[in-house]
Amino acid sequence: MALLSSFSPNTGLGLSTDLFRGFMIAGGVGTILTAGYFLWMLQRVNLGTMPERWKEHGLADVLTVEWLAWIPLLFAIVVLGLYPRLIFGVTDQAVHGLMSVLGGG
Repeated sequence: MALLSSFSPNTGLGLSTDLFRGFMIAGGVGTILTAGYFLWMLQRVNLGTMPERWKEHGLADVLTVEWLAWIPLLFAIVVLGLYPRLIFGVTDQAVHGLMSVLGGG
């Protein structure tokens, strides 16, 4: 959306349209380069060959320490997914106050 809005910017800003279009071209080239580098990185990380020193070791997917760190997070996700009132009940007054200030309710 930023690149699209650079194509026909607000002329009331006093800046030239050519400047905005130059930024649009630079942003487009940067986006393409970023996507290329990201895909190249993913290929090297995920599709590379395993080094010889790790082939003889059995690597577990998840260690016990990781499960111990994840269990409270997983529990909180399930509880807050089933009972979202635990969070929304606490923030309800603040949201209503902001909405009245901003004119939304």
